[in-house]
Amino acid sequence: MIRINKQIVAVHEQYLHKLHREYEHTYNICLIEINKYKSGLVLEGVCTSDEVQRFINDNLLPMIGQQQKHFETQLETIDNLLEKQIILQADQMKSMFQYIQGVTYMWEDHKLKLSNQERVLQEGLDTCRQKHDSLNRERENNLDMILDKLRQEATEKSLDTSLNHANKMLDRIKAGYDEFFNQQLSIVEKYPNMIRRQLLTYDQAVCKFYELSRIDPEDTEAAVFSLFPDLPPEEPDKSAKK
Repeated sequence: MIRINKQIVAVHEQYLHKLHREYEHTYNICLIEINKYKSGLVLEGVCTSDEVQRFINDNLLPMIGQQQKHFETQLETIDNLLEKQIILQADQMKSMFQYIQGVTYMWEDHKLKLSNQERVLQEGLDTCRQKHDSLNRERENNLDMILDKLRQEATEKSLDTSLNHANKMLDRIKAGYDEFFNQQLSIVEKYPNMIRRQLLTYDQAVCKFYELSRIDPEDTEAAVFSLFPDLPPEEPDKSAKK
């Protein structure tokens, strides 16, 4: 922002410098034309050099002086206007920076919250898996012991008993995997609703920042999620029903 303001000031200074140079060029042309006028009158014998100089001093130089004063007044006015414009532009740049900063903060906050929700999802999945793995290792160890015992059985009855125990343990392991799958599925199914709520929160924050309002507040969700057609509809809270 400071660099842009400096660039604007530099442009204004270049503009004033060009105006000064143009005035000096015009002033020099006027003096050259006066000298030509003086020389011509003297050479033609219309009047003497002193008479021409007196005419120049009484008539032409005052005209040039008036124009010079008028030009200097204009330059001062332009300079003052440019100074005011620089101050105004600096204020506008500051306001624009604060505006962009606010928008950026909202977006970064939104991304952070989405990232946190993704982290919560992953932590929930990891915790669920760790519990399952712990229980499953214990069941598999028990199954290994039953199978070892099964290999050592000597009678048909004891073999049937150990086989029955092995089948029950396999059923428990299978049930554990089924339960693990359902728990993982339940955790994942909550994620779209978490994203949905965060998107609605972000939409409200944006509308508030821009001082906007929905024509029909009830259409807010439809308007937001029309941008995300792949997002599944919100699932009712099953725990609330219970």
